[in-house]
Amino acid sequence: MDDHTEFSFEVRLVIARLARLVCKFDGGRTALSSEQEVMALIAHAAQHQRPEIQSLFDELLYLMGEDELAHLSAQGVVLPDAYARLLPEGKRQATERRRKRVYRGQIVED
Repeated sequence: MDDHTEFSFEVRLVIARLARLVCKFDGGRTALSSEQEVMALIAHAAQHQRPEIQSLFDELLYLMGEDELAHLSAQGVVLPDAYARLLPEGKRQATERRRKRVYRGQIVED
């Protein structure tokens, strides 16, 4: 996938609502002029503790398609397990790798 992805209209609306809530609770202003700023906002919302922001983040993930979720994962945004399982095996996050061990000189996956 290329470095830039276009979000659907509904996803962009939720991102704007998310930016407004983050500004309200954390203070300051959030610019959404570049894709890096949008990804930073989404990553910040994924780690946020307030239930209002978490519910809006869940709505954002629900509205995103598979390619948008894969793009988020490629940018380093940690997705909840329910959404990470939607991604193809090759695009899953590194945190979901199977544990490997060595048994009699061969690598065995658990």
